[in-house]
Amino acid sequence: MRVNLASPAGVSVGLLVNACGAENDIDAVFDDSGAELECSVTVPSVSGVIRPQSGNLSSFNEQSTSGDWTLTVIDQYNLDGGSIDYFALEIETDGEWSNTPPIAFSQVAATPDQVVELTLEGLDPERLPLTYSLVNPPVAGALVGLGFSAEELGSIDTSGTSRDVVLSTDGKMAYLADGSSGIRIIDLTDGTNPVEISNLDTTSGNARGIAISSDENTLYLANYSAGLQIIDVTNASEPSLLGDYNTSGYSQDVVLSPDGNTAFIADQQGGVDVIDVSDGLNPSSVATLADSTNVFDVDISPNGRYLYVADRTAGLLVYDVQDITNPVLVATIETSGVATGIILSNDGSKAYVADFSAGILVYDLTNPASPVNVGNYETGSTSLKLDISDDDETLFVASSDEV
Repeated sequence: MRVNLASPAGVSVGLLVNACGAENDIDAVFDDSGAELECSVTVPSVSGVIRPQSGNLSSFNEQSTSGDWTLTVIDQYNLDGGSIDYFALEIETDGEWSNTPPIAFSQVAATPDQVVELTLEGLDPERLPLTYSLVNPPVAGALVGLGFSAEELGSIDTSGTSRDVVLSTDGKMAYLADGSSGIRIIDLTDGTNPVEISNLDTTSGNARGIAISSDENTLYLANYSAGLQIIDVTNASEPSLLGDYNTSGYSQDVVLSPDGNTAFIADQQGGVDVIDVSDGLNPSSVATLADSTNVFDVDISPNGRYLYVADRTAGLLVYDVQDITNPVLVATIETSGVATGIILSNDGSKAYVADFSAGILVYDLTNPASPVNVGNYETGSTSLKLDISDDDETLFVASSDEV
C-alpha cells in the first residue's frame, strides 16, 4: 500500500511506501521528528508517531494552506477491502510569516470606452501587507521571477530527430545528437541564423545522448544499438570517428568523469556501462552496473565519487564509483513516476529527477550517498530531460509538449 499527501501547490510526500506487507490497519501520526516505522505483527501494524517514508513534511513549509489537500491511498491488492475511517491535518505557523507574493493573472474584461477602476491590495494569511509588482503574464510556460524572459532567436531544421545537445564553453558551437542522422555541428555565432557546418552519419546506431571533453576536442555519443562512439571534433568542419565500444543494451545517454578518463553509459536494459576512454582509439570496459535494468540517464557528482542513475523501473539509484573497477550500489529510491532524466546542481548539493508524469523531484545531497526528497514540482505534462543554469538558479525541463 502507498499513502501520499499532496498540498494545494502540488508538493507530494510519501507517508507510506509499500510498508508492512500484508499486515492490517494503520493508526498513526506522521511527523518529521517521529520514529522510524516498525511493522507490528498485531493490529494495528502501523502505529505511533512516525516519520514519512519518502520526503519530509517540512517540504510544505511556507506554502499556503488554502486549497485542496489530497490524501492518496493506493492498495495494490484490491480483493480484501478497506476504508479510511479518520484523517486530519494539524497545521502550525512557526515564527514570523514569510511574505512570499502569490501570482495573479488578469481576470477583468472590459468593453471599449468603459472605465474600470481597480483597487489592488496584497495580504498574507495573517492579514499583513504584501509587496507586489505588476508584470505581464507569460504567453507560455510559467512565470519564474521578475526579470526572467525567453524568446526564440533562431532555429534550424535537421533531417533527423534531435535528442540531445551540448554547447561549447563560449556558446558559439552546438553539437547535436540527431537520431538516425548522427551528429550535427551548428555554428551559433549569429544566434538568429544558426548554420550547420558539418555532420557525421553514425551509421548503424541512433544518436541519443552526447557529452564533450573539457578541451572540447572530443565528443562522446550514446548511439543506441551501436553503443558508445568517440568522435574527434578538433576540426569542427571535418568530424571523424576515433573509436567505439558496442554495449550490450541500448545506449541512451553518457556522462564523463571529472578527469575525462571514464565514460558512464546509460544503457537501458544493459544497466550502466563503465568505459575507460583514456585512449579514444581503444575504449575498453571497466565494469557493468547490473543492478540497474532500465537506465535512461546518468549524472556524476563534481568530485567524481558518486554516480546518480535515473532508472525507469527502479527509480533513483546511487553508486559509489571511487573504485571504478568495483562500483558499489549505496542507495535505491523508488520514485512515484518513471525516472527518465537526472541532473545535479553545479555545486553538487541537489539532484533533480525528471519523473515523467510525476513531474520533477528534488533531492538534497547533504549526504551524497543518501538523497533526501525535499520537494517536487508538477509540470503539467510528461517530464523527460533536464538542464540547469550555471548559477544553479534556473532548471530547464524538456517535457512532452514544451520546455
